[in-house]
Amino acid sequence: PIKMYTIEEFIENNLYHSLDNILPFNWNIIKILNVKYLIIPQKVEHAKLNLMHVDKQNNLYLYYYNEYMPRSFFVGAYQIIKDEYQRLQTINQVYFDPQNIAILEEDLNQSISKPDSCYSNVTDFTLHKVNVDVFTDKTSLLVISELYYPPGWKIYIDNKEVDKVYKANHAIQAIVVP
Repeated sequence: PIKMYTIEEFIENNLYHSLDNILPFNWNIIKILNVKYLIIPQKVEHAKLNLMHVDKQNNLYLYYYNEYMPRSFFVGAYQIIKDEYQRLQTINQVYFDPQNIAILEEDLNQSISKPDSCYSNVTDFTLHKVNVDVFTDKTSLLVISELYYPPGWKIYIDNKEVDKVYKANHAIQAIVVP
C-alpha cells in the first residue's frame, strides 16, 4: 500500500477549508472522495448532515452526508487547469460543483455533452475489481471516485481496454464514454 501524494495535498490544502463557515470541511473534497458518512467528535446541526449514531463513551457522532455523490457519475463539461496549485484553489471555491464539471490536466480532444439520460451502477466491488454498468445517451465524461494511478488500473468498456484515463479533480479518474 502507498499513500498517494494527491490525497496528502487534499488534506493539507483543501479538506479543512470551510466553504460554508459552519463546519471546517470542504464539501467539494467530501464529494470528490465519495464520502457517505462522517464521524465528528461533537454534536453539530447542519442541513447536509443527519445524525445516525452517538457513541457517548468516546464522544463520537456518526453522520450521514445527504449530498454524497456516487462512486461514478457522468458530467458534460470540463475545465483544463494544468497548474496543481490553481486546481487545488479552484476546488476550494463555493462555485466549483464536482457533480457537474470535472477539472482535468489536459484536453480531451473530443466533444462531450451533458447526457439527457444516463446511469452508472456499481454491480461488483472487490479489492481487485470494480464493475460498473453504465449508459449515456451522449458522449460524456464518466468520473470515477477511485484514485488516479495509471500503473494500478485498467479500465474496459465492453471488454475493450480504454486508451486514455484522465486525471480528474486533482486525484481521481475519468474516461470518455461514447
